[in-house]
Amino acid sequence: MTDVDNSTTERKATTKDLRRHWKEELASLSDRATDIRAPLNRLLDAWSFDLSSRKPGVAYVDDSGAAVTTLDLACFLSALADARAVVNLPEYQVRRAKTVTEGQMVVSNKNRHGRIISLSSNQDAFSFGFVCEDANVIDDQGNVGLPRTYLMQDIDGQWYEGWKSVDLLPTGLPGEVFQKLAGALSTLVFQYFIHPNRWPSFYGVPHLLALAADQRISDQLRFLKTESKRLKEILNIEPKVWPKTSKIGDEEKIKIWAMNVELDGFNLIGEYKQYPDTQDGLDSCNILSARLRAQQKNLRFQMRATAFAFYNEAIKPNIPEDKFLDWQKGEIAELQTLQPRKSGWVVDKQWETGWKEKPKSRTFWARMEIKEGYHVRFKLREKTESVSGPDEWEKRVRGVMTE
Repeated sequence: MTDVDNSTTERKATTKDLRRHWKEELASLSDRATDIRAPLNRLLDAWSFDLSSRKPGVAYVDDSGAAVTTLDLACFLSALADARAVVNLPEYQVRRAKTVTEGQMVVSNKNRHGRIISLSSNQDAFSFGFVCEDANVIDDQGNVGLPRTYLMQDIDGQWYEGWKSVDLLPTGLPGEVFQKLAGALSTLVFQYFIHPNRWPSFYGVPHLLALAADQRISDQLRFLKTESKRLKEILNIEPKVWPKTSKIGDEEKIKIWAMNVELDGFNLIGEYKQYPDTQDGLDSCNILSARLRAQQKNLRFQMRATAFAFYNEAIKPNIPEDKFLDWQKGEIAELQTLQPRKSGWVVDKQWETGWKEKPKSRTFWARMEIKEGYHVRFKLREKTESVSGPDEWEKRVRGVMTE
């Protein structure tokens, strides 16, 4: 995490700034009367990746002649999203059952291309990707380029097999980094989607602030939704009718490990200010809502990437997978000596297991006090997810199905 340019601030925000002023940042985020945009921009600055200051290298050249880099794809993808880069996927197969949306049409299933508008992540599973304005999608109103999500890492935390490569225009900073790494080669291979060394960030102040910001954004989006509805009623504007979406593909259920992370000790105060009962008021409300939704997606991508690295590098090596749930309950004494890997600044602290939000709750968490009065907690659980049926998936990925 390093600093990036942000037109709304005079100076770049860094992780050092957040660590130094974390109490002030939490105070700004907790007060509904405070404009969220400035603290949120500072936080996103610190989570962004400045490729110009990083020095990733090429680990080796594989048998196909492609350069394999030590830079992780999540980092590079974040830079692409910041630059709103245009990308092209020569081949892509959806992970879920196929759907059709009323009034929309896909011109071609090959070469899905468009400008990246945000990052995406699953808040339970460990899947990651991006959202782009897919120029292959048109609707009956004449619009070209509608949002579509493309998966890069699968819901089980493995590389997703439904894509083979991503093409990008070799322009701007991401293009410069690509040229620097690939050199005369035309292909760059990423060894990791999320680098293993990211796991200590789970204990850091930026992660604590991100969890707080996520709570504030969700709360403010609920207010903005209610406010938009109120203003539309006053202005006699009919609610928008969204096109219906129907599934047309077969499905199957699979089980995966899911992980959820929460912050305790952060409480919202005050009230949001209502918007004027005018069209300008409604427009301002909707613009902020759209902006916050996109920024929350990008922030959650960074939070989930950190959680994934923590799961892989701090939990799994120290706690056997078949003991996850028993350890989390905190009822078996011999398991309580087990602790997830800890970074140097929290080495003297312990994860408290068997914690419950309410006395009668059946959900157990592990939690740790990261800063005085602020606890980060997580829970692991087995979750059922719906994906494409096995026959259809096999045909798609192996190239048997013609579309």
